[in-house]
Amino acid sequence: MMSSDVVSDDCAELNLGKGDDLIIFNGMSLKKGLSVSLGPGKDEVRLIGLDANPNGRLIVNNFTSKDSLFLDGKVLKGSDVLGGDFDLTDYLVIKPEKMNGCS
Repeated sequence: MMSSDVVSDDCAELNLGKGDDLIIFNGMSLKKGLSVSLGPGKDEVRLIGLDANPNGRLIVNNFTSKDSLFLDGKVLKGSDVLGGDFDLTDYLVIKPEKMNGCS
């Protein structure tokens, strides 16, 4: 669970392991970019009360159709997110292929 302010000179990166992961961003204030690389398991990303300053972004790398996203009280299947069926908030960037980093 990530619940503190993200403070970094450029970008903070978080790499998850091979298993099924649940990552919760609760009440966080993104000051810069935060890059999260999901592992090959079935992962769930939950965004609860996330606040992004104008330069703040959450970048989710390696997002697959088996993963899910909890956003604005809704659970979105990975296939729907990747298919562009939902408008995501401006601070959220979903990258399906292995392109790690904050760019």
